[in-house]
Amino acid sequence: MKIATNNAVYVQKNDLAFLYQTDLCIPATIFLKLFGEGVCIINDSNRYEFVKFESEEEVAFLSGLDWIVEYDSVKDFNRDQFIELSKSIVEQRNKIAKKYNSMTSEERRANNHMVYECERLEFKNKSLIDVYHFTQGNLQFTLPEELSDTYKESNEKSTKKLLRQRKKSDSNN
Repeated sequence: MKIATNNAVYVQKNDLAFLYQTDLCIPATIFLKLFGEGVCIINDSNRYEFVKFESEEEVAFLSGLDWIVEYDSVKDFNRDQFIELSKSIVEQRNKIAKKYNSMTSEERRANNHMVYECERLEFKNKSLIDVYHFTQGNLQFTLPEELSDTYKESNEKSTKKLLRQRKKSDSNN
């Protein structure tokens, strides 16, 4: 997930880890921001942490990656809207896969970028599911502190939903 402001883009480490596995030409400053001090292990304890990028090159590059879910574009979606967007992503992925699978071996070699497109769409769909669970209060992580005033209401809403669900779950047991 990413959050864009007027002069910065905040990207979760989970997305950056996936980005480093792609075939894309990544600006060196993005790589150095995460790995500049040595080894950075991304696991369940830090995968949802945000990294701030401010240079024009970084902002332009990261803003152009449409397979990283933009929080502002989906944060107010209801369940049906999340489902529709997810279906659209899956349909797009399946269309590319079907076309690729119908190619000859030679055509596949010439169009191997289609495999990467499918992988990015699969990742986008998984990220969309994470954002949905966050907005519903089922997944907890902290939005960037610098944006706390902007997203305070969203965080409070998610926390209240989680607390209501826990109370309901506790009363059912």
